[in-house]
Amino acid sequence: MAEHPEASQIVGGVDTHKDLHVAAVVDLRDQVLGTESFTTTRHDTDIV
Repeated sequence: MAEHPEASQIVGGVDTHKDLHVAAVVDLRDQVLGTESFTTTRHDTDIV
């Protein structure tokens, strides 16, 4: 268990569009922990 439980909580989200999806993860202090973008072509969805 973390010493500060609130520091270990994260929120993830995905912004979806026709040609591109963007995923992001932030902590409860609004610090961005990571982002990644994915094209929506048939080839890309086959590898996921």
